[in-house]
Amino acid sequence: MRRIIFLILTLITTTLFAYTSDDATAKDDAQVYHITDQLDLATTMKLQYGKKPKTFIKSVYPQLEGSENIQGIAYFNRLVTEILQQEITSFTNNAIQNQKYLSKNTPTKSMRNSLYIDYAASVIKSKKDHIISIRFNIQGYLAGMAHPYHYHKTLNFDVEKGEALELADLFEPNSDYLTLFANYAAETLKKRLPNNEDMIAEGTQPKADNYKNWNIQPNGILITFDEYKVAPYVYGAQTVLIPFSILTDVLATESPLSHCIRNKNTCRRNNLLTGGFIDAVNTTHGSFNPVLG
Repeated sequence: MRRIIFLILTLITTTLFAYTSDDATAKDDAQVYHITDQLDLATTMKLQYGKKPKTFIKSVYPQLEGSENIQGIAYFNRLVTEILQQEITSFTNNAIQNQKYLSKNTPTKSMRNSLYIDYAASVIKSKKDHIISIRFNIQGYLAGMAHPYHYHKTLNFDVEKGEALELADLFEPNSDYLTLFANYAAETLKKRLPNNEDMIAEGTQPKADNYKNWNIQPNGILITFDEYKVAPYVYGAQTVLIPFSILTDVLATESPLSHCIRNKNTCRRNNLLTGGFIDAVNTTHGSFNPVLG
């Protein structure tokens, strides 16, 4: 009996401690991926709480760890931190502004504000360069809303060069690569969502903003279209994998992808971790994460 009482008290104490902390950060040692002998991609989790208005923020994000002589580690970590802080600041400001429009009759259970950020990642090695491709998955809810909102942000980073990659960096100058993206994405989505041709036509136009969420995959470039971009909310985010086979003529000669296309077996067998995205295992968000291509 005493043992049972002790266990109950321990559980209550642990629960109270977990939910009264304003800010808690922890590294998940189980979520560490060894890129090289001197370079790891580690998952870190941070919990933040606010009282006025009532907010809960959970961030699960990557950080690079390694020897001091490996370039780019500090810059990558700073970029990730900046992305997180931008999202948290925007969410907090929106929660404060949203308070002004809430009715006094709003149910108590709807007065919460929550933000969840997690990520998926892939890593390839092109010649001597390690390219880390991150997709941040963001889910938010503001008090009184009918349902949560979701969107993504991406970061593609060359560790050795210590720089973030832009999509245009992969292609020859003035090449019409966005038209190739647009044509392939539109045809793929029309087959998947036959009753949404107008939204698909608008959301897949060859504009840089439509293809800002891109990630490197073993066989192509994965494009993530956020909800409402090419289909109504009920369909969620949509992904399309643009195969390298239709991009070979427009890829820049010095592009890291050009090397991988010329050396497919090396890149895919030895240097792409997990053969695709590494998922940060953290919380269950239901339909939060779309099916990856």
